[in-house]
This record gives sequence, structure tokens and C-alpha cells, in this order.
Amino acid sequence: MKELLAAIFLAASVAVVLPACTKTSDKPGAEKTITTNNQEQALTNRANSRWAAILDRNYDAAYEFESPTYRSINDSAHFKMQFAGQVVRESATVEAIEWNSEDKLSATVVIEIAFSTVLGGQLIQTSDYARETWVMRDGQWWHVSKQ
Repeated sequence: MKELLAAIFLAASVAVVLPACTKTSDKPGAEKTITTNNQEQALTNRANSRWAAILDRNYDAAYEFESPTYRSINDSAHFKMQFAGQVVRESATVEAIEWNSEDKLSATVVIEIAFSTVLGGQLIQTSDYARETWVMRDGQWWHVSKQ
């Protein structure tokens, strides 16, 4: 009975995972679409690049990852203000991507952020999780900051 359940589980897993891994034809003229894995990798790369800029304190570069709508309303000086403070961000790692829509044009990216601060004269090192919203517009992933 255990072997039968294991076989059913394996078959179901393959049926779910295999379509996400399927490549489209590279034949000239063939319609190309981004697979879920490619979308996930592109989004992970964008989120990692944004956080690399933040960790390097290159806020002008990090600002360029903000959605065009955000940038039309807020200048880079406004954006930089959110990073003022006494917290030193030491690392950031994409932990998960949660798709917010069936068409995979909106996602929540879960980031683990390690940071340190001084509290009561004592150095505190810890980590926490941030949930960021990202949207796909015109073939590019954009971070959505709260206004």
C-alpha cells in the first residue's frame, strides 16, 4: 500500500512540476513565452539586485527598481528617506515567491533581512522577514513601495 501511495504522489508531483519546466520552441517564428521558472528566476534576480544596491547604500540605483508610477510621484530624495535610521542592513536573501495572480504578473517576494543596531548601548544582531510586492509591466519586474 505504501508503494502505491508513493507512486501516486510521485506521478502527481511530476504532473504539477513538469509543465512549469517545459520550454517553448526555439524555432524561428515560434511564439515564445516566459515559463514560470524563468519568471521566478527573473523576479529573484531583480529582487536580489535591488537589495544589493540597498546593502551597498546605493539608493539611487535601488530607486531605479521602483515602479514607474512610484517614480512619477516620488523623487529619489523621498525614496532615500525611508532608509534613514540607525539600522545597518547586513544581508538580504529571497526566501520565497508567492504569485498573487493566475497570470503571474504580480507577486509577493519574501526577503530575509539580517541587520544590526545599537540598543541601550548594546549591539543587537538579528534578522526579520519583509514581504515585498512586485509587478510585471512591459516585460520587466518592478518593486511597489507603499506611497
